[in-house]
Amino acid sequence: MAALTLKKNYRCVPSLEQFYTGGPFAVSSDGSFIACACDESIRIVDSSNASIRSTIDSDSEAHTALALSPDDKLLFSAGHSHQIRVWDLSTLNNVRSWKGHNSPVMAMACHVSGGLLATAGADGNVFVWDVDGGFCTHSFKGHKGVVSSIMFHPDPDKLLFFSGGADATVRVWDLLTKECLATLRKHESAVTSMAISEDGWILLTAGRDKVVNLWDLHDCGFKKTVLTYEVLEAVCTIRSGSPFASSLALFSQQSGKKASGSSEIHFITVGERGIVRIWNSERAVCLFEQKSSDITDSSDMDRGFTSAVMLPFDQGLLCVTADQQFLFYSPVEHPEEMFKLILSRRLVGYNEEIVDMKFLGEEEQFLAVATNLEQVNVLILTYLNIFCTGSLHLEDVRSEPPPPLLYCVYISYSLVLCRKREAENQMDKALNAIGKGEFRLLFEYVREWNTKPKLCHVAQFVLFRVFSILPPTEIIEVKGIGELLEGLIPYSHRHFSRIDRHVRSTFLLDYTLTGMSVIEPENNAKEREEDESLMHSDVKDMDDMILTENFDSEQKQTSEEPKVSSKKRKSKKSKESSSKKVKGVAYTKVDAISLQA
Repeated sequence: MAALTLKKNYRCVPSLEQFYTGGPFAVSSDGSFIACACDESIRIVDSSNASIRSTIDSDSEAHTALALSPDDKLLFSAGHSHQIRVWDLSTLNNVRSWKGHNSPVMAMACHVSGGLLATAGADGNVFVWDVDGGFCTHSFKGHKGVVSSIMFHPDPDKLLFFSGGADATVRVWDLLTKECLATLRKHESAVTSMAISEDGWILLTAGRDKVVNLWDLHDCGFKKTVLTYEVLEAVCTIRSGSPFASSLALFSQQSGKKASGSSEIHFITVGERGIVRIWNSERAVCLFEQKSSDITDSSDMDRGFTSAVMLPFDQGLLCVTADQQFLFYSPVEHPEEMFKLILSRRLVGYNEEIVDMKFLGEEEQFLAVATNLEQVNVLILTYLNIFCTGSLHLEDVRSEPPPPLLYCVYISYSLVLCRKREAENQMDKALNAIGKGEFRLLFEYVREWNTKPKLCHVAQFVLFRVFSILPPTEIIEVKGIGELLEGLIPYSHRHFSRIDRHVRSTFLLDYTLTGMSVIEPENNAKEREEDESLMHSDVKDMDDMILTENFDSEQKQTSEEPKVSSKKRKSKKSKESSSKKVKGVAYTKVDAISLQA
């Protein structure tokens, strides 16, 4: 029989690479791709499956701002070199560049006509450039500090430009006269995002002061403040006829809430809490709020959304997280809830260092990717989308759920997902769904985790839950359980010894701090508490004695008025002597004086 020969050359079919390391990004007009800053390069990423269409390298500088032309043919970028570059996406060539600011460019916006590009600098200056000529057409100065948000009016007939900065002001500029029409000053902190109502006459501004302000563009007057109680990073208006608007209309009908009128605006806010909320402008109330966040919870990274964009052609809402993930949300009808958002897909821009991978599923349609972070990402190989992460909101995934054992493995890796009570409930739910034949595989995972100090507490937690749920008679029926337990016992002893040494070593710190009189030993603290309680009881007894003496004295004075002069002197002496007995207790002395008076 001829030996089986393996291929020596292999062809990569799809690949999943990191494409976003944080910072600026720009979404195409049709939502089909996203331009993302990735270290010193720019990645053009397919928004459907996270595949990289092309890469733009630009002189080894980190990018601070990106923007796309309305026809998606040109990409504008700026970095720490203060150079503004124009890229032709069909050839990936730099067709034009010029120096724009004396400080880094923090924001970019392109006019709907495609002929004007606005850039905002960290020095507070805003410039508008002619895209074809590369020369400055407008210079807007007035902000004190970084300009964080800029926007052209989406209606080309309204020649207005808006800028919001760290000085908590929003300025409205006239592109025709090149003058500042108004300075809006209702914010108390940096303005992070702006949006325009569908009719084009209401400006919405969101900031880190946890409010959304509404302004009437007829006269640039203040209209209303909506309190959100959350540091906001983005505000988006909901267009009529979109799936969001249709679902909200159905929600209002089913909940019995009537619309306030045609002037009401529905808008979305995202921020530090990592949840999506929908608001009504007229009533200034929250119509919808996600029950829980889809963002991976970790103490090593910031939690929350950093930006949000309403996608065109009814593709839903795109939210970007602080840990470089792109979350796509769509509204759906739900039998139990009148309005619900589902997480249709998740693109992970940055995976850190990949330490292990494993195919999963009966047909190996899943790929589990372990990195040096605490979460495990599971990919659907057909699309290279993130199937789920440590957050494990599997009910929001449109494809079939994973096998129970796989679900259990995800929970185990995420325990570092996770609050203790939630972890116990999720683990018990997963273990109850596992078949007897799969427990051997689970014990093999546990044995492997137990050999690593970083994951040993996860292994011990899983063991504890298994032994709490399964009776010993079922555990001994697991095939090869004796061999598996023999591999678990020595490492468990080693982990216990290490933890015991750590606990004992902490007493050295207590001893040192006690010797330095920084903390008080427990015995001394107890004695001090007992002394204080005794002192308080003695003082209370003394107070009662003084009050009794004073009452008797007053009664005696009332009954013997003729002998006032001599007995007053005696009473005074007795009170002075009694007050000396409780010297150092100021309030007892005051009480005695007040009763005498």
